[in-house]
Amino acid sequence: MSEKDTNPKDLIGSDKLPLHLWPATATALGCVALLNGALKYGRANWRVAGVRASIYVDAAKRHLDAWFEGEELDPDDGVPHLAAALACIAIVVDARAAGKLNDDR
Repeated sequence: MSEKDTNPKDLIGSDKLPLHLWPATATALGCVALLNGALKYGRANWRVAGVRASIYVDAAKRHLDAWFEGEELDPDDGVPHLAAALACIAIVVDARAAGKLNDDR
């Protein structure tokens, strides 16, 4: 009996999205901020009412600017600014995919 060069699943799996490329640390931080938002506003609330792109882009920029200026945590809720920025972008991406994004660029 000869050995196969590869498992048949390898051929199928190699054509799929390489999820291993996204850092687990980014997932964890994004989840921290999304949990904070879920506790405040309800889980995936943007899928219900929809969102304006400009609101979340502005928020992401504010969080990135605050982080860039040396502030690690949002003084309002203690969530890391980078986590909040990730969550803002994730909400825009998800709202767009769900047809709930008001693209007011």
